[in-house]
Amino acid sequence: MKNILLYISVILIWGSTWLAVKMQLGVVDPMITIIYRFLFGSIVIFAFCFATRRPMKYSRKVHLGLFFQGVCTFAVNYWFFYQAQQILTSGLAAVIFSLLVFMNLVNALIFLNMKIQPIVLLGAFIGLAGIVMLFQPEFGRIEMSGNTLLMIGFGLLGTYIFSIGNIGVRTDSETGIAGDPDDGIQYALRCVIPSRDCVD
Repeated sequence: MKNILLYISVILIWGSTWLAVKMQLGVVDPMITIIYRFLFGSIVIFAFCFATRRPMKYSRKVHLGLFFQGVCTFAVNYWFFYQAQQILTSGLAAVIFSLLVFMNLVNALIFLNMKIQPIVLLGAFIGLAGIVMLFQPEFGRIEMSGNTLLMIGFGLLGTYIFSIGNIGVRTDSETGIAGDPDDGIQYALRCVIPSRDCVD
């Protein structure tokens, strides 16, 4: 029962993420929206860790792993996706990001020497097909242009960078490195805020 509730929670949270991203765009610069989002998330997670008295001191090696995770999974990939969703529909963005499972399988094979299990691959295709069918009505509203193709490329690149971050998380867990997500978000913020000035 607990696993079912956790699974449903993930579906509801991640399923609504694309709508939330779309609603955030259009008022301020995409980089600023990322700062708002993760600053709030960081405060919430930090408060939770403080309330549950979780240890917040880590070695340099752990901080290096958290920095890599934060940059890949909370900073760079989100910047690409926020840029892309200024043009792409939330449905197309969701389909692009659903390719993450295939990228994870390939990267795990390349970097971790993990064999691709046929049943996992089949499940990935079934999941992708379901997402495509769900958002199929939106595809007719997409106007293909050079800029649209560029934003699709941004989405794919952002997804791949996120996949690399996942590989880093898996590597760290296998080598005994453990840290709190809040620290990864903090590193992401420290990268995004200065880069906001560079973009301007």
